[in-house]
Amino acid sequence: MARTDKERFDEAIRYIIRYIGADLALSATGALTQRTDADVGAAISLGGAGYWRHGSEDQHTAVRALLLCQQAFLMAPFAVGAGGAPFNYIVFPDLAKTYYLKKTEEQVKQALRAYLPIGGAARDDVVTAATGIQNPGGGTYWETMRRDTDPFPGMPVCFDALKMWLFKAGFVSLRWLAQTGPLMTAQTVNAMLGQGVVIQEAQLGNMPAGYLFNFHRAGDQAVCHWGVSLGAGWAAGSNTTANWPGAAAPVNFRSGGGAYGEFTLASALEVCKHKYKRPPEAVADVTIRQIDPTLVATYF
Repeated sequence: MARTDKERFDEAIRYIIRYIGADLALSATGALTQRTDADVGAAISLGGAGYWRHGSEDQHTAVRALLLCQQAFLMAPFAVGAGGAPFNYIVFPDLAKTYYLKKTEEQVKQALRAYLPIGGAARDDVVTAATGIQNPGGGTYWETMRRDTDPFPGMPVCFDALKMWLFKAGFVSLRWLAQTGPLMTAQTVNAMLGQGVVIQEAQLGNMPAGYLFNFHRAGDQAVCHWGVSLGAGWAAGSNTTANWPGAAAPVNFRSGGGAYGEFTLASALEVCKHKYKRPPEAVADVTIRQIDPTLVATYF
């Protein structure tokens, strides 16, 4: 006997509670209060997608649980776009059904776990995330996003790349990316990721690996550059300005380039001093901040 839409919804919730966590199930039901259980149950049906020929019953339930999370967290009213306006990230409604058709139940569970941060995520995980993406350029398909997605999406803005590395490292979840991440701008990023500790230029070589770095014009945090310290004076970042008129030398990249690369913090700072200057300044006064990602309080 075929399940009713309400039964399908309840089964998906039970699966999340059993294998992923009751907190995620509670968050999902809270995000779906404007819809009936039956409406959501109908949306997560696998009918017509070919699942009767592939996978186990448990794998099918896992996929429905994943589709439920997408209905809850990738659509308005939970999900927002730039400026906080309601936004739907599900562009291709059947993409997840097709993509996970022949995936194992464990692979589907990995996708479900992406809706939670990873307990115990560490600074080394940020380094691994930032350095492991040597050629970011994959499309951003929210319906199939996992932390092991490869190629991983490339982001053209420095702090947008940073938030994706924080996701890959386990500090933030897909829920955070869909609800809080879109609010991150040059004007808000410090409020979201913290002010950290101001250090002097001579201390750049001592910035610990896995800390976030932030250069900004003194008194104007919106004129900024962000990335991840790799230790020993090196960093990884996206949208790093490679050179600027007046700078003593271009940024010293050991791999990659301006779109994505690994470079010395000192050479990037030198370019920022000239990029951020305003007449009649010879160079800008640039504030240097280091931020321990394990101390940020806005993650979920």
